[in-house]
Amino acid sequence: MFSDFSPNNLALQNYRV
Repeated sequence: MFSDFSPNNLALQNYRV
């Protein structure tokens, strides 16, 4: 759903385990 390529979502990748 979220674009992992977006700058803001780079931080969210840490929560997406």
